[in-house]
Formats: sequence, C-alpha cells, structure tokens
Amino acid sequence: MNRRRSLLAMTVVCAALPLAPLAHAQEASPAAGTPTAEAISCSAEPRNVDELVALWFNTSGTPVATPAAGAPVEEAVAIPAGERADDATVQAITKVTQEWILCGQVLGQNVRAFNLMTDKLASQFGPDLTNPGQDTVEKVRQILETQSAATPIPLPEVTHIPGLAGPRRTTILPDGRVAALWSFGGDKALFFYAKEGDTWLIDEIVDVIEAAATPEATPTS
Repeated sequence: MNRRRSLLAMTVVCAALPLAPLAHAQEASPAAGTPTAEAISCSAEPRNVDELVALWFNTSGTPVATPAAGAPVEEAVAIPAGERADDATVQAITKVTQEWILCGQVLGQNVRAFNLMTDKLASQFGPDLTNPGQDTVEKVRQILETQSAATPIPLPEVTHIPGLAGPRRTTILPDGRVAALWSFGGDKALFFYAKEGDTWLIDEIVDVIEAAATPEATPTS
C-alpha cells in the first residue's frame, strides 16, 4: 500500500474500500472476525485543535519532522509473539477501528478520527505541505475547526463496513499493546493499539505484503 498519510486523506490505508454501498450494509453478512453486531457510528468527540496543530508545527509555525511509518512486513512474520487477546479486548479494538474508518474515510470527520489515535500515530497523519490548501498553520486550523463545528451526517444503522475484514490473530504484546491484522478490500495492514486510561487507541499501522515468490531453479542439461 504505502500511500501518503496526510490530514485530508485520513484513512489512506483504506482507500480501496468500496464505500458506496455503506448505507445498505445492514443487509449483508457481518465481516469475518467481527465479534459483535453492534451498530457502528461516528460518536467520537472532536480532538482539541490546538493539540493537533502542536503535533505538526512548532510555536513559530514551522512544520516539524513527521515520524516515519514502520516498514512493510510479510504476514507470516507480522504478529510478534504474545498472548491471545480476550473477547472484550477484541470487541474494543474492533469498535475503535470501525469508528476510525467511518469518521475519517466515510464522513470526512478527521478531527473526530484523531481522537481515536495516539499522538504517535496522529503525528504521522499531519498536513500535506505540498498541498497549497494545508501548507500553513492557519489553513490547517481552519480545516480542523470547520470539521469540529460540523455534525456528522446521520447514516442508516450499519453493523459492518463492506470490504473490511478482521481483526485476525489479535495478540497482547509484552509491552502491553495489542496487535491485529485487518484486510481492506484486498490490502492488508497490521494495527497496533495502546491503552490510555480505559480506552484503546490506534497507535501504529504497518502495511502487510505478500511473501516474495521463491525463484524456480533453472533446469540443468
């Protein structure tokens, strides 16, 4: 995947999702691995605009360096060793992932989606400074404040997002985080989650790639 992460393309890892049928998703079968059939909604509060701006610009308005995303990994070695997550944890990370996609990708409410991410990940989704519409503090602040003032568009009740499957191989890691594999319309990604207080937040996203094919041996005469 390796798509550019920017403010106005929040869920870039999900760009291949077929989102048009979302309004009728309740008529389809739930995505594989979803532990419950609870309705999905964008109910996260908008993230504080000053906090977000401070992740991407210093006090003089100069952009700060954006942390690099982790290098892609093969699925066979994607999940580090750890304990299998319990049902409550699987349910919690499923809910935050579905809401993150709904807020950022479907509704364009990035300022709410940022409230479902740690500072570590949010810093990677800063503005695209090559885009004239988001290359200054003032422009970025205006984008976020406009989203913050808007009310998410109500959608018919849905229990899953078409093209989204997971989580799989949900694992509690030695550092206390949780890792899980998700599939997005054919693309795969490894999500890491960190707990802040009683809430699980998305902390890191790594692309998952297919294993390289083993070259066939050249026949000898």
